[in-house]
Amino acid sequence: MNAEGTTRFLRSKTEPLQKIVETANSLLDNDATVYLPNLKIFVFDLICDRLTDSTKSFSSWKTTPEVWQLFNRTWTLLSEDPTDRQLRNNHFKKFKFIELVITVLNNIIASDEQLLRAVFQAIDLIVQNSYVAIEESSSIELLSSYSHAISTVKGVDQDSVDLWSGTINHIYQLPYLRVNHKFNKKTTTKFYTECLIPVLNYLTSIPSSSPSAPSQTVEVFVSIVTKIVSNKDSVPYLNQNVKLLLNDEALNDRSILYFYKQVIKAHSKNMEICEELYSTITGHEKYSKLAEPLLEQLTSANRTMSTSFIQQTYEKEYILTNSSVNWDLLGHLIVLDVDLAIEHGLDILNNVPLKFYTTIGDKIVSAFVKGREFTKFIEEVWLNAIIHSPHHSKKWTNEDFINIVSKNIDELSTIQLTSVIKKLTEVYDVKVSRTHVTPRLLAIVKGLLKCSNQKIVAIKSSLLENDNSLKFIEESWEIRFYLLCLYGKDYQVKREDLVVSASKIPSCYYFYTIFRMKEINEEVADKLITTVIPKYLTYLQHESNKESNHMVLNLMKRWIAFANNNFDKEQLNQVIELIFSTVDVKDLVAYFEKYGYIFFEQKEINNALISKLIELLSNSRNKENLQLILSIPIQCFPKHLKVKLVDITYDECISKTTTNIAPTCLNHLLSQPSFRTKVETKFDALLKLLSSNGDKETLITICTSIWSVHVHSHTEPISKEYILDSLSKLSKFYKSLKVKKYKSLPIEFEISTIIVSFNYPATVDQEISDSLGWIASQYLSSSIQLLKQLSLLENYKDVNQILNALNKVPSLLNSDVHTALKDFGLKISLSPSGYELNLARSNLFSLSSMLLESNFNNATYLLSLYIAIQTEFKLESYQELLDNLVNHLQSLQESDLISIHSLLLYTMERDANEDNVHIFIQLLLCFLNKKILKKTNNKESTTLILTGSLSLILTKLDLIMHSCSGSNHSVLNILQSIKNCLSEVYWCFDQYSLETTLSLVSKIIKCVEQVPLPEKTYVLLTQVMSYILLYHRFRLSSRHHLIMSICISLLEPLSLKRKLNFPNDLSSSIESASAYSRLLGNLCEPSNKESTNSNKNGTLNSSSALIKRSLRKHLPVLLVNFIYLSLTSNFSNVNVETILSGIFKIFDVLSPIELQLVSSSLDIPGRTYYKSLYSNYKANGKWKDE
Repeated sequence: MNAEGTTRFLRSKTEPLQKIVETANSLLDNDATVYLPNLKIFVFDLICDRLTDSTKSFSSWKTTPEVWQLFNRTWTLLSEDPTDRQLRNNHFKKFKFIELVITVLNNIIASDEQLLRAVFQAIDLIVQNSYVAIEESSSIELLSSYSHAISTVKGVDQDSVDLWSGTINHIYQLPYLRVNHKFNKKTTTKFYTECLIPVLNYLTSIPSSSPSAPSQTVEVFVSIVTKIVSNKDSVPYLNQNVKLLLNDEALNDRSILYFYKQVIKAHSKNMEICEELYSTITGHEKYSKLAEPLLEQLTSANRTMSTSFIQQTYEKEYILTNSSVNWDLLGHLIVLDVDLAIEHGLDILNNVPLKFYTTIGDKIVSAFVKGREFTKFIEEVWLNAIIHSPHHSKKWTNEDFINIVSKNIDELSTIQLTSVIKKLTEVYDVKVSRTHVTPRLLAIVKGLLKCSNQKIVAIKSSLLENDNSLKFIEESWEIRFYLLCLYGKDYQVKREDLVVSASKIPSCYYFYTIFRMKEINEEVADKLITTVIPKYLTYLQHESNKESNHMVLNLMKRWIAFANNNFDKEQLNQVIELIFSTVDVKDLVAYFEKYGYIFFEQKEINNALISKLIELLSNSRNKENLQLILSIPIQCFPKHLKVKLVDITYDECISKTTTNIAPTCLNHLLSQPSFRTKVETKFDALLKLLSSNGDKETLITICTSIWSVHVHSHTEPISKEYILDSLSKLSKFYKSLKVKKYKSLPIEFEISTIIVSFNYPATVDQEISDSLGWIASQYLSSSIQLLKQLSLLENYKDVNQILNALNKVPSLLNSDVHTALKDFGLKISLSPSGYELNLARSNLFSLSSMLLESNFNNATYLLSLYIAIQTEFKLESYQELLDNLVNHLQSLQESDLISIHSLLLYTMERDANEDNVHIFIQLLLCFLNKKILKKTNNKESTTLILTGSLSLILTKLDLIMHSCSGSNHSVLNILQSIKNCLSEVYWCFDQYSLETTLSLVSKIIKCVEQVPLPEKTYVLLTQVMSYILLYHRFRLSSRHHLIMSICISLLEPLSLKRKLNFPNDLSSSIESASAYSRLLGNLCEPSNKESTNSNKNGTLNSSSALIKRSLRKHLPVLLVNFIYLSLTSNFSNVNVETILSGIFKIFDVLSPIELQLVSSSLDIPGRTYYKSLYSNYKANGKWKDE
């Protein structure tokens, strides 16, 4: 090709784009023999011209990664020389680059990662080496398209996205860098309506729980949103633009909440804006449900709201609605307005129901803290709430509310705390102390646990050196316990108070007090501890179930290490007894998941737990405790106890009533071998385990694991002895094996499968190796004998085990096995159908297809066997058999493959009937598998297989259609295979096979409603046609009338015309209508890569334009038929819009001449409808949308 021809080729509209790109790269690499002056600028100009061309002829250039890569290459090459660089920059000034990028990003799809990377490489090159001019309107469109692209494309790493976001942000900010820039109403509204929603949707799609810092992309987007929201020039339009935003269907709840959060951050100093926006959002019907979360966000601003706003909302939700107070919303109002809580707090506390008292109480306490009135709450409000709520007074003195107050004690200063304690303990009145004073004093002391050491020390004198306060303290053992935690030995508990009879124990905190004294080495506690621990255990045993459960859990969480160090063995056993008697197994499992790292470090109590577990498991009634074994780390089992536990678990596994959890537990225990348990040291025990009723897969895993441990330790005497003993016992078994006495598969056979199929190290002893060889030969011969014996007894479940076992040892199989399989096949061929029998037939067929030598005779045998099996027994699960058959056929010589295919065609032509034609189709479709078609080196042979298959299917189609019923989906399978061939082995199709496919499709359409799964069949029909158009349109230049005929035939089933005749009509099938619309899109919008004869003369007309020109002659016929069906039969309402979207694509192709032709072909009603249809197209059609 000379220079002129090369330039003509590069500028061609009809040549494949890929070839053009390859040629350009070849020229730039100096690999071509042609010399072109100014080559680099020529290629650069060509790309720029094609990328900015708005016609459809070059639309594919914009979305082809290789084009952008070529652009990047030429840009870089033109940077090397100053003259070239200046020339490039002059040419680039005319290039509307930003508009191009916006178009590409808007049309990007999920799989376009490569395209996205190439585009951003181009953007980076241009930003770094050229000036980018951009208007504010375009910058908004660019940001919108970018946020759409990164949300759409899959598989892009975050680092790349962050780099791109920085580049986009740089370009986006350019218009805002001007000195005189101001946000105006037009651009602000454009940002809200076009850009804000995709940005918000991206921000809310990022997991908020991510522990890492926000990505650069998030920071860029947040910065942009914050700037537009907070800028004083845009604030006047904020509420108006939000109203527009709320009407957009693309906006979701998460995005509006996120946006409102940003508004609050930006305008927290001007809450009027936030209040107005709150009213706007909640006033919208769709978002009124967001009132509570929006108020919650207002709460987070920690700003005072306007009195009118808070008061109005409070009156609406509380005062005016006595019967149905929204307590959640009221809680947010309390947080928003501290004054509201302080003024009405007591009234709210007196009326709040039990369901909400902790939530509302917590918020009121927080409000008093924020309002610096916390001392007033403790001294007055809390006291009055206790006094004035006699029916529910316990709710204000119980542990939950005391905890709420105590967590805020650190907010009080030392002086305030001293003052409050002094006021609470001014007068000691034994009658009211426990009800009114003790709860409040307890909250203070408990809260001190979280205060600074300095504050704790400063308060000490107020608590410990005041006679009245000591009297109140003595009223509560819980306060005493906390004081010991706070002040240690500085707080002295009276010795006489510690001596309490077992019948007068005040509370569990009496024991905790003594335990704490023991922790800090109080001498008095050392003397008491031996008598207190038995009382404590007795106390635990006599508490109510609920209280006992709580105390035992507290013991496990707080005192488990103390118990391990101070309780004797018997007492620890009592603790474990209590744990098992009061805590459910599920709760124990949950406890070990959370606190196991502490518990299992306590050796004594851990051993006590395992001993108790062994005791419980020895009783068959406690099987539920088995799951605790899985909670204990394998390293925490003492060796002597683990041996017992393994043996007990083993006994449970072999019991008749075993559950699947037992083998799982045994597998866990054996993850570290001990070589001391019976299952590990006695081969007979292993056999017994494998014969148990547990989960077979787990049992085989255990046996394999035990055998593996011994094999890998075969040099150790104990393992070598075990292996030899096992092989010896198996040898005795095989020597004495009398197959006829077995009615089921001996367990020795199953263990032999594990042993024989194991991969042994090369260092294994010769003695072991010889024994293994002998066992393997005996195993194989016994397999044959057992196969014969069990098949005679018709024990096909075990027969299937033998066949599966033989699949695992293909290297051992010999001619004797082949003979046995043939004999077995002959026997079961005469047996009736059944699940196990049919499974045996499937296994036998799979083995045969794997073992038989690949030649014509054996392939014929396998096909005949399959036909016989399916004809007689009608296997439902046959796909695995066909897969194995394909693998066998794939290994045939090409000549044998052609011959066997011809034989199948001949047999099907001669013998196929309504009962067996579906079987022939299953076999025939094996030859259309891509593995088979790609195997042949000769295209003629491949085409011969394809053409012969399609021809016979077409000949027998009526018979195939009549045979379809129930689970017989022959038509569906045929269409799926043809569809795959059209794309995967498209080169196999010649003109004849393609037209045969069209005839096949046409015939199926006529009775599509009569086959099983008509909707799926219809969709596949449209897909087959689409694949023909996409991959083989070049063969249809003179066959458009056939395409039109099929499109018209496909349209008819979607109308209501057939509704009365066919119960499974497609008139209401949305999926079918969508498939038809997609087909019309492929018909009217041909790929620009198609090649036609007309491009040989080097014309600038694209193949797409030539195809459309040819189509225009035929499309009016399709349009007229649509109008006819619309008037005579109509289409269902659910489908008409979908179908119209495809019909509008016809209008895109037709010229005024063809449109007039359609009009002249219609009668008066037709023209009226045609006029309405065309008006609808102009109003809602494709070109208007673009």
